[in-house]
Amino acid sequence: MLSEVVGAVSEIQKEATNSVRTPCFNHKLNLSIAQSNKVICIRNAVGTMKECIRFFDASAKRQRVLKQKLGRGLSGLCETRWIERHDGVLQFSVDLPKILETLETISSWADSATSSKANLLCNSITDSFFLVSLLCLSDILSLTLPLSKMLQKKNLGLDEASSVVSNLRSVVGQRRSDAEQHFDDIWKKAEELASSVDTELKPPRPGGVESKETEQIMLLSLHSLTFELYIPLLDHVLLDLKERFSSEVLGCFHLPSLLPVHISGKSPTILKEKSKLFANKFHHILPSDDVILTERLLLGELTMWQAKWSSCSSVVDGAGAELPLSSLDTLKACDPEVYPLIHTLLSFLTTLPVSNATAERSFSVLRRLKSWLRTTMKQDRLNGLALMHIHRADLSYSWIDKIIDRFAKKGKRLIDLTVE
Repeated sequence: MLSEVVGAVSEIQKEATNSVRTPCFNHKLNLSIAQSNKVICIRNAVGTMKECIRFFDASAKRQRVLKQKLGRGLSGLCETRWIERHDGVLQFSVDLPKILETLETISSWADSATSSKANLLCNSITDSFFLVSLLCLSDILSLTLPLSKMLQKKNLGLDEASSVVSNLRSVVGQRRSDAEQHFDDIWKKAEELASSVDTELKPPRPGGVESKETEQIMLLSLHSLTFELYIPLLDHVLLDLKERFSSEVLGCFHLPSLLPVHISGKSPTILKEKSKLFANKFHHILPSDDVILTERLLLGELTMWQAKWSSCSSVVDGAGAELPLSSLDTLKACDPEVYPLIHTLLSFLTTLPVSNATAERSFSVLRRLKSWLRTTMKQDRLNGLALMHIHRADLSYSWIDKIIDRFAKKGKRLIDLTVE
């Protein structure tokens, strides 16, 4: 697909010169977070959590004991549903004391296989490297969770998603610059977590007699070792975010600069630069194919467009209202007869894809609709049912009575089923 010679992307770009390859934002974010597995301690910590979850899921009796202590089961670490993965890791770090208490209870059972496995898990989840790695991973996932939830929305514009991704990149970059300070906070949380499970942060014991001085040296050594795993974790995630979310994709072809919040207060020089940029890039798909003419028309529309929102903002702000922030709201407020070129450009911005989460919902719907009892269903009926199920929140229910009446009046019946 990405081959420069016969790849689908290169072939499409030969015909559509303005096209830019931008896979689903959801998948790109998930792949960036998955780079955390390149850090060995993080990968081992995730493996330990999975083992613990499988241990409880494998037995109804263990689940019952866990629910008595915790009040519910453990959240899974799904490989595809990354919102669940976020919740699973973050919830595991909070529930760790109760999980350890449950494992200690199970370790006293008479079944040697079960009790020994519970003992091994107790030792694993109280290991110092596991505790610090768990909190380091939770630190990253707490930043990416809001964006992961946002990318599941149905009505999401590329400008809004790109803005949040840019904010995430800057926050992770700032965290990398102040890594030592942030890691000190993580270390304090790890000490509190270790205290809550009656253990201490310390590396594996060396040979020989221990003293207070050696314990202090070991603690400093552990701090430096775990700090060394936190920096690669940030580096892997940040570098992958920059590679997958390029400035060209996040810039959305500079189209977000047409939004009222961005165009207000811009100087005439900047408006002239924007009109030239848009004319050079989009002139062949705008009504006028001439670059110079398109540039002049755009400059006039941008000037009037800026004046419209500058005058409205002074009046609107006094009334307590706000300017339209999203591309869809701005498009609705744009008169296509007064601003035809801007309306066309805003249409591009509004329809640019963000993710394929909406399209993938059809796969789950198909599994529910195409059951063994509906194997003879034709394609037209299946398409209709799928669309009604996916967009059921957008449908009004006044059509149900019409369907019932139409069905009742169709064909000859001994009983009149219509209700007047």
